[in-house]
Amino acid sequence: MHMKQHPNDLLDLFEDVPKIAWTTHDKVPYNPKYCIEVLDLASAGYSNEEIRLFFAHVHGIQLKTFYVWKREHPDFREALESVNDLSRGWWLAKGRKSIVNNDINPRMYEVQLNNRFDKKPAQVQSDSASSDEWLDKLS
Repeated sequence: MHMKQHPNDLLDLFEDVPKIAWTTHDKVPYNPKYCIEVLDLASAGYSNEEIRLFFAHVHGIQLKTFYVWKREHPDFREALESVNDLSRGWWLAKGRKSIVNNDINPRMYEVQLNNRFDKKPAQVQSDSASSDEWLDKLS
């Protein structure tokens, strides 16, 4: 499923998926087109966690499957490694435009940036190991 919607429509797409899609299984085969979805979502400001939830919700995969794909498919892993930069770019552009338009709550924007991106280097490094840790826990 290649996302052709405008980035503002992606959240609507995610929210409108029928609840039945929350039934997860690990029979969903990997598709290289998922990399495009990851990059589209990140370019619309989605975080890694939001992207994982999107895949669970839309594609009906288990968290374990998401991390297996990340480990076994270098193209998927590379797309996921780009998420923070692409998402941060979206949020910074949003802030820059909002300064001119005065259409954002500055405190809420600050909270979003701090919660999404203000991590110390040690925390960022520990995130990369978390997928293997999750796989160990889920196995």
